[in-house]
Amino acid sequence: MLTNFLLPHEMLHHMVQPSTVHEWCTFAPEVSPLNDVLKEWGETPKPPRDATTELFASLGLWGDGAPYSKRDSVYLLTYVCQCGCYGRHTFEEAWRVMGWGLRALADGHFPRVRHDQTPYNKSSGVGDRDRIHQAGCVLNCKAACIQIKGDWAWHKQAFGLSGWKGEGGHGHVCWRCPANDKADFDFRRADRHAPWRGREYDVDKALFMCKLHSGFRSEIFNFPGMRIKCILIDLVHVVCLGILQHLLGNCFWELHCSLGGNMSPDSAGSKGAVSVLRSQIRLGSKFLGIDCPVHALTLPMFRASGKGPKMKTKAGEGRHLLNVLLHMLITFYDQTSEHNALRLNCVRSLAAIYDQLAVWDFDTSYIKCAVRAAKHVLLYAELWREAAELDESTLLWKMIPKHHLFIHLMERDRGNPKEGWNYGDESEFGVAVDLCTTLHCRTIATEAVRKYRATTVER
Repeated sequence: MLTNFLLPHEMLHHMVQPSTVHEWCTFAPEVSPLNDVLKEWGETPKPPRDATTELFASLGLWGDGAPYSKRDSVYLLTYVCQCGCYGRHTFEEAWRVMGWGLRALADGHFPRVRHDQTPYNKSSGVGDRDRIHQAGCVLNCKAACIQIKGDWAWHKQAFGLSGWKGEGGHGHVCWRCPANDKADFDFRRADRHAPWRGREYDVDKALFMCKLHSGFRSEIFNFPGMRIKCILIDLVHVVCLGILQHLLGNCFWELHCSLGGNMSPDSAGSKGAVSVLRSQIRLGSKFLGIDCPVHALTLPMFRASGKGPKMKTKAGEGRHLLNVLLHMLITFYDQTSEHNALRLNCVRSLAAIYDQLAVWDFDTSYIKCAVRAAKHVLLYAELWREAAELDESTLLWKMIPKHHLFIHLMERDRGNPKEGWNYGDESEFGVAVDLCTTLHCRTIATEAVRKYRATTVER
């Protein structure tokens, strides 16, 4: 099956005019640390590129899938192979084409042959006859792909990176280091002596682990200047839709129980407890001067039957609810017990990180966030150990591999993690899905690319 592509070098050539090259290749002050990332990128390819003197536009590659009907999903990059490989064959062909285009952008010239080395004059591909005249010509702009973005499931499916379920004989749960679910590199440890610290993977080690776990070497590692640091850990999926939801769920479950609630949503005790929590959320929101993040709180929203506590909120709702929860704990609940004080400090440490993201200082904020992230995970781990001592099979305060990725995310370079989150990228799904719902399944590949190209240029 043939798949249509928007080629990165051709798109950028038409979008960047010679008079605007400097604008495209200059970072805004709030993302200026990316200059260091671009410089490191330039030192990696063979031969190296001097990204400090030459003008390079910086690109990020993002991908994900989303449903557009009751039966079908659309992948913004490509469609999925149906041979049982879970899309890997299709993705690998996509990365070959992308790598070919990115090599052209790094070199600054239109390719002289197709991605499969077929000369244009011997190809029947769409547009290849016109490309004969462009072959070898100078592109309007050079570019470097310095960010690979997506959620963890995307990185695992599309690139073969380690997942979160304890993969292989060693139970690996991280694609950045050897952290696992066993005692030797326990991912639950966040202290400075944790054995996984100081062992972050380089590209060669990451490739070895990919081969070990998934049995293949992704073509994405052939992108010019590719480094494991280019694959970003996303703040939204790891924190807002990850550890934050677990923190909120456990806190609200404990408050629910302290107010006389239980696992039965229809019991008088649970109804009364949930009603009190609703009132406290409204009062806390009013005190903070924000819209109420949760209007119809129910027991299944923070603990479903047979599962551990986890608050079902959208990313933005969860961030606002965290501040409301902090106000509730301080205002309405006693903090004199050791457990309650531990819980309060755990909530406070994560809230302080979100506050720091809003007032980022390149010289100090990354240090503060790294310290607070380690503190948050250490406190959460202590709450988990408390619960496990009472019941080894407990589902309360359960630690997840995203707690470990959170440490990696916050112990990064000087840049603000918020500048790399996936909010802006995922808004593109609205465009893609709206287009796909208007198209016939037989022409969706061609028409979606054509219409998406038109809307992109218009924007």
